[in-house]
Amino acid sequence: VRSETEKCLAELDGNPLFYTTGIAMTDYNMVREAMGYEKINLLGVSYGTRSAQVYLRQFPDTVRTMTLDSVVPMQLALGQEHAPSLDRSVKSVFDDCANDETCHALYPHTLDDLNTLFAQLRARSRTIEITNPVSGEAQDMLVSADTLAVALRFLSYSSETQALIPLLVHEALETGDLSRLASQAILVMSGLNEMLAKGMELSVMCSEDYPFMDFSADYSTSLMGNLLMDIIGLQCKIWPHAPVTAEFHQPVVSDIPVLLLSGERDPVTPPRYASQTAENYANSLNLVARGQAHSVMKNVCLRKITTAFIDQGSVDGLDIACLENIKPAPFFTSLHGPNH
Repeated sequence: VRSETEKCLAELDGNPLFYTTGIAMTDYNMVREAMGYEKINLLGVSYGTRSAQVYLRQFPDTVRTMTLDSVVPMQLALGQEHAPSLDRSVKSVFDDCANDETCHALYPHTLDDLNTLFAQLRARSRTIEITNPVSGEAQDMLVSADTLAVALRFLSYSSETQALIPLLVHEALETGDLSRLASQAILVMSGLNEMLAKGMELSVMCSEDYPFMDFSADYSTSLMGNLLMDIIGLQCKIWPHAPVTAEFHQPVVSDIPVLLLSGERDPVTPPRYASQTAENYANSLNLVARGQAHSVMKNVCLRKITTAFIDQGSVDGLDIACLENIKPAPFFTSLHGPNH
């Protein structure tokens, strides 16, 4: 991690001190002015919900509506609660499997069983042979609790991949075969390297979150353990940052129309974050999608609700009946999918 962080920093053309949320939102406002819009509709997903709220605080008279999907409360040092949030999400998946007759019959394991496996791997990592899912080549791989934590964390980001978790965990616990979970970790890390603007992420995190984190907190009994906190601590000691003031994390208060969306099983921004944030918006509607995870606006129902909200510029009278029809993806009964 240290060498990769130092390499990333050395390859940057820009100054990392200038890639923080407040500066970025000032740039957004300059774009708004250049395009001639008097007011705009803000829409943010995950970290984007912080960005939207910072924009609203800095330029309140320019905002018509705000939609927040997978909400980050302004009070939160993002990353501090990732470990317990993942545990809650995975437990919810196991609980739903236990309440599903077919899933429970096939995969009777619980979060406690999974924690036992993680404890074993923390005591002793295993070297296994896998077929690399990216290159297709056979390779030896050292599998630790951290490896599986990465795989489970990102499998938990959507309802569709959460539906695989009971099967993959059952396979690992019953046969000792960790190869499929390990392969998921490889796929996740390969994809992240392509998708993430790592430099900006570090500039934001090290300036806005790191100074407010409690590094004495112990998450060693969670699936993720202290892995993420350790990584953040290491990276932010390397990465240049100009910490924000304590006021940055004060709630934004407004009476503009605000729509808040959450997934019931979100492993990063659970529904209680949206409830906490909604308290500061008197003219808001807070919706939770049953069995869904992170970034829920891709759901057809929620997309329709969001579109109607922006069109009418109000939360009043929105037709949200379709929310009752949202269900989690059905659990895989084999590697071919559900009901095979």
